[in-house]
Amino acid sequence: MLATGDVSEPVTTEAPVSAQEPVQQSGQPQDSEPVTVDSGQKGYSVSAENFSCKCQEVSGIVTRELRVTDDHLEIVEADGEVVPYEKIGENTYRRSWMGYYILIENGQETKVDREESVVVTLTEKGYTKSQFHGDEGSPCCIHTFTQED
Repeated sequence: MLATGDVSEPVTTEAPVSAQEPVQQSGQPQDSEPVTVDSGQKGYSVSAENFSCKCQEVSGIVTRELRVTDDHLEIVEADGEVVPYEKIGENTYRRSWMGYYILIENGQETKVDREESVVVTLTEKGYTKSQFHGDEGSPCCIHTFTQED
């Protein structure tokens, strides 16, 4: 099956579960002290953990700017594209949209709609992006962005 999203989110494909899925629930706020985000573009190294889908592979250093204002987070890509997220808890932000996957049964393809979402959790050393499909309680993949000094 193939999952699609818009160009600002990681692209994933469905795969059998191969790793222990994390306990984090979709939209479940993380209890922690507020993280301060410095303004301006920063370089991040990226790693990915696959669970029930295959995360888009990223290599090298990616450049991003994080902007936190009141109850919103904006991630500004290197090309200037701004991706908005809404606050759901301390240091935790979510973005949702309608996506789909292609179900293939007996050679017949069927487009199946489902809600897609990404939860961003700010950390002292960067942030994580956890991708969710439909009403699954665990992320299908997690990208960890670690700020380079």
